Amino acid sequence: MGCGTSSLSVRELSKDDTTTEDDTDTENATDTEKDTDSEDVASLDGETGIINLFERNLQRAKRDVVSNVENGTMGENTQNLLIEILKYHYVNKLIPKNTELVGDWLARDGVAGFFKAYFDIYFQKIIEDSTLNDEDMKDFKKLLGVCVNYSDASSLFAESIAKSEILLNLLQYLKLFKNTFTQDQTQGYIVLQAITILYNCSIPSNNTKYYKESGAVELIGWYAENTKDVSVYGDNTKLSTIGMLTLAHISDKDDNDVIETDDTIINYMVEDLNDALHRSNRRSAACWSAKELALGLTKLANNNKNSKLILQSGALPYLMELIEKGNENLISDVEEQTIAVNCIWALSFVKENNIQINDVEKLLNKLKELKSHEDRQLREAASGVLWLLRNQSEPSAVAGSIKTHLESHGYNVWMDVDRMGGSTLQAMADAVEESAVVLICMSQKYKDSPNCRLESDYAYQLHKDIIPIRVEPGYSPNGWLGMILGSKFIYDVTQLNDVVTVMPKLVRELGDRGKKAKGEISSQVQAIHLY
Repeated sequence: MGCGTSSLSVRELSKDDTTTEDDTDTENATDTEKDTDSEDVASLDGETGIINLFERNLQRAKRDVVSNVENGTMGENTQNLLIEILKYHYVNKLIPKNTELVGDWLARDGVAGFFKAYFDIYFQKIIEDSTLNDEDMKDFKKLLGVCVNYSDASSLFAESIAKSEILLNLLQYLKLFKNTFTQDQTQGYIVLQAITILYNCSIPSNNTKYYKESGAVELIGWYAENTKDVSVYGDNTKLSTIGMLTLAHISDKDDNDVIETDDTIINYMVEDLNDALHRSNRRSAACWSAKELALGLTKLANNNKNSKLILQSGALPYLMELIEKGNENLISDVEEQTIAVNCIWALSFVKENNIQINDVEKLLNKLKELKSHEDRQLREAASGVLWLLRNQSEPSAVAGSIKTHLESHGYNVWMDVDRMGGSTLQAMADAVEESAVVLICMSQKYKDSPNCRLESDYAYQLHKDIIPIRVEPGYSPNGWLGMILGSKFIYDVTQLNDVVTVMPKLVRELGDRGKKAKGEISSQVQAIHLY
């Protein structure tokens, strides 16, 4: 999340302007101010121009950091650097490729490393004096503004912030101001910016480990739960939503109780998704992008209660609109489409949702069309949704869902989907022989099947690695199946929602077995299922 509520006004970027402004929305700057302050960056385009504009002040700022830390102030060179970077974001905020380019460059040049020194300075001053003076606060706003907007624009910059341990500073601010920020405007501003940066940095999956190591879940969870009535620039739900979505990105899928929420946050997100879809910049008035809202809904849908609330809130028509209508100037149609289809896929794991989605003929036709799309991820997501919609009530749906998920992770999976039509013993034997690993989706019905026993016995004789998956609640393997499995760990996937939860662990156990490198033929993972 970037945009106005997380950046500075253009007037605040002028070093000669000694007035303070509480308004952080760049849209409120006058046309004259925009023209004057942005003139030097308005025509900047391409990596060469960016480097030419920023490189001199960046190097000067890096050289000054030691003396600045000793003096406890932000030097002029660092101020100039931040001003230029923020001006550039203001001028180019409707051209994501440009702001992403700057964020990537800042990450490569190690800017987050020396930003960390200033976060330490300001935290120490707040500890000593309980606040910041006007000059320090103006400089700190610039620093926070850069971190907010460019962690939103660039995943590389977001990752560099996490690696630099700035996350620890941000969590310190949240902890320090937890009980007082609603009574103090400066504290409230810092809390909003801190939790927004934490949210932006939670989206790249590589950063999850840094949150876990720092014990962030409990603290962010407190903000998600206890700030639903806290107004942020007239918005009573924004702060708690940022907290909840941060949790959704950093929590394990097998711990989805942590992200269970109510219709307040869900309705807020769906309303903002609708708002974003009808604005030229694809951002709502509260500055949420359509893409991040759809991605957030997908994460929250890992919880069954949330999943039902999302569909009840009327999200489906807006997700369909994302699939149908992209904005080529801001984001590739394919990226938005894939996120929206994945969200519908996540929603389809709940039976009640599945039935409702299955009735939308326009959506089904679009998904069928996308099954042959040139983009692999979009094609596989559409296929996955259609599989669930066809088979949600059938036992084989679990095996099919496992197959689809494994394929999305790069595995070459064969499944005996034609058994009901009478597949041959030779085909089954060939599949077992070519398999690197055999997954057994077991139930009483599986154990009683002569063909399933033949397949399993053959896999055992060939010393194939067998991974058992329980698809019938309470079933315990006995007889011949119990002998084959012995004391192997059994994955429990007794309903479709369990597939998403179990998949990370299953992928870790499989490793590279059954994966196909580019241009190579590999052994496959065989999924043996009940029929």
